[in-house]
Amino acid sequence: MQYKGPGGAQAVLTVVLAVALAAADGGVGAEALGLTDAGTLPTDGWRLELEGNRAVPEEVYRLILGTDELFHGSPAQAQQRTEAFLKRAGFELATVVATTEGGTLTLHVDEGRLNKLVVRGPLTLPRLRMRILLTADREAFNRPQLERRLDQLVEEVGGPRPRLELVEVSVPHHVGPQLDTSILPEAEVLLGGRRRYELHLVFPDDEWPRGLALDVRVGYYDGLELGLRQQGQGLLFGQDRWRAQASVGLGVRRELVTKAPYFAFSRAFMEAFWATPPVGPVRVDVSVEGEALGRQRPDLALENYQAFTGVARMGVTWNFQPTSRLSLVGGARLRAIRGLVDQAGNEVAAPDQPPLRGFIGGEFLWVVSMDPLRSDRGQEVGAQVRRYLDSFDLRGPGVGEVRAWWRLLIPLGWHDLIFQARGAWLWGDVVFHDEEPIAGLHLREAPGAPWSRAAGSGSAEFRFSLVRDFFKVGAFVDMAGYGEINRELGTVKPRFGAAVGPGLHVLAADIFQIDGYVAVGFLSNGQKSVGVQLRLLKVF
Repeated sequence: MQYKGPGGAQAVLTVVLAVALAAADGGVGAEALGLTDAGTLPTDGWRLELEGNRAVPEEVYRLILGTDELFHGSPAQAQQRTEAFLKRAGFELATVVATTEGGTLTLHVDEGRLNKLVVRGPLTLPRLRMRILLTADREAFNRPQLERRLDQLVEEVGGPRPRLELVEVSVPHHVGPQLDTSILPEAEVLLGGRRRYELHLVFPDDEWPRGLALDVRVGYYDGLELGLRQQGQGLLFGQDRWRAQASVGLGVRRELVTKAPYFAFSRAFMEAFWATPPVGPVRVDVSVEGEALGRQRPDLALENYQAFTGVARMGVTWNFQPTSRLSLVGGARLRAIRGLVDQAGNEVAAPDQPPLRGFIGGEFLWVVSMDPLRSDRGQEVGAQVRRYLDSFDLRGPGVGEVRAWWRLLIPLGWHDLIFQARGAWLWGDVVFHDEEPIAGLHLREAPGAPWSRAAGSGSAEFRFSLVRDFFKVGAFVDMAGYGEINRELGTVKPRFGAAVGPGLHVLAADIFQIDGYVAVGFLSNGQKSVGVQLRLLKVF
C-alpha cells in the first residue's frame, strides 16, 4: 500500500463519504455501489494487494470490491470495478492493471499521476503560492476537485484564475539510455516518473502579469539576489503599464591575501518604470533607477569598493514580435565611486570622472523559440549600444559601449547542444568600474578575474540527459580573447583564455533550471585556477 495521506487529494473525502453512505444503507459491497459484473465467481478467493494508490486509501478500494482479505471474483472484474469507480469519482486519467501470482491478486493503481505541474509565464507571488499549494494534486489528477480547489485558492491568494490545460507529453526521438526512476520511489518523487500527461496553469495576462512577483537570481559577482517586483496596468490610461521593483544581493568572496572566504554585500537595486499605451507596436517609456554595487577587483589589488549609480531614462520601443524588440533610449546618469580599500587595508583615492553624464543609445533583442513551453530552448540575439556624453557635442570626450551576444540551444532528443558567443568594446574615458569582466561572463573561470575594454568569446556545451529534462550531466568549453591592460604603462596586450569542465543540470519544482559547473580556467600567460559556478533560470 502506498497511500500518501490526506494531502494527496481532497477527493478522498468525497470517496469516503460515498462509501460511508452506502454502508449506512445496508451494504458496502460492489452491489451497493452499482459496480458489479455478472458472471460465475470462483469458489476460491484471491488474497488482494494494492500498489500505487496515493490519493485514495486502500480501505476504500477494499470496500468497493466488497472484501477485507479475499476477493471472490476474477482479476478482470476487480480491474474493471476499480477503474470504473475511479472514473466516476473524477480521476479521469486513472488506470488499473490486475496481475496474479499464486493465490495473490495485485491491483496496480495509477490514479492519474502527472508528469509535471507547470505554471506558464512570469511567476508572481500569487502564482507561486498557488503552485506550491497544488503540489499534491500532481499525484492524482481529479478535475472536479481541482477546479473547486482553484476557486478556493483564487479567493485566498488573489489574482486571475488560471485555465487548466491537460497536455500530452511530447516524446522526442531520443538516442541514449534513460534511468528508470520507478525502481526507486524516492528518486521518482524528486525527478518524476514517465507519465503521459502534464497539467499547465495558463493565466490570462501572461504578456504583462499584474501583481507582486518574487525575483531570484544567482550570479558570478552578485551571488544570491532576492527581489520583489510589482506590476500593473491602467495607472494613468487604460492600456499603460507600470512596474516598481527592488532587490538586494549577498555574495561570497575570498580575501586577496589570506584567501579566507567571507560574505559581502554585492548589489542593491530599485526601479520605477512606466510605459504609455501602445500606438501600433510602439510604446514610449520612462524610468528612474538607482543601484549600489559592492565589488572586489583582484586585478587592481582592491579588496572592496562601492559604486552608486542613478539613471533617468526615456525610450521608444518597437515590439516587432512578442518576445523581440528594438529600442532607442536617452537619459542621464549620476555616478559616484567611494570606499576604495586595497588588499593591505589602505584607503585608495577614487578616480576622477564627471559625476553627471548624458547618454543616448539603442537596444536590440531577437528571440526565436524552438519550444512553445520552455523559454530556454531556441535562439537569442541581442545588442546594446550606448554613448555617454560630457556635453551635447557628440564628438566631444565621453565613453562609448557596444555589447552583443548570441545563444543557440539545439535539442537532440532529451539532450541539449548549446552554442554561445559574446563580445564587448568600450572606448573613450572609461573608468575601471565600467570595464568588461572576463570571469563569469566570457569564461566560467578565469585566473585573477581580469577585466578589459575589449573582449570576445565563444562556448560550446553538451548536456546528456539521464532522466528526460529533469536530470542531465554535461561538459563545456569556453574560449575568449581580450585586451590585457597594463595600468602603469597604459598599454594593452592581447591575451587568450579557456575554461573547461563538467556540468550538472536539474529541473527543480517544474519551474527552475539549476545549472552547476566546476570550471578549470587557463590563460595564455600560464596562469590557471579552479572555480564553481551556479546558475538559476526560470524555464517555463
